[in-house]
Amino acid sequence: MATQTKGYGLGVDLWEWRIFQHTQKARVEAARGSVRFASVTNTEDDPILARRAQLGTAADLGKRLGYSLFGIAMVAFFVGLFTNFNDAWGWIVMGSLIAGSVLLLPAIIIGYAVKAAYRDDLGLDSGH
Repeated sequence: MATQTKGYGLGVDLWEWRIFQHTQKARVEAARGSVRFASVTNTEDDPILARRAQLGTAADLGKRLGYSLFGIAMVAFFVGLFTNFNDAWGWIVMGSLIAGSVLLLPAIIIGYAVKAAYRDDLGLDSGH
């Protein structure tokens, strides 16, 4: 029986791949459940974990604000497009895009760093 690639060219059935991923995830969850990381879950005792939690919260806030500013820029662009596009709409679009980019760049990088640190603490691979 030939394997069905569904246009991906992988030579593996897509459903078999999803089942494989699901079983791998279940194994990781079972391993996490068998070994308790009390130090990882308790941020009051460890200053590094407390700082990591603060950075994660700041990264989430930066992402929300940055993407919100991108949304404001899109709304302002289309409002200006369908009305009279004057300098005010242009400045709103440019300011929102610049501010959103300035907020998103470090927020995305710090967010990935925090996730990688948690994965490393749990003994999981980096995914690369």
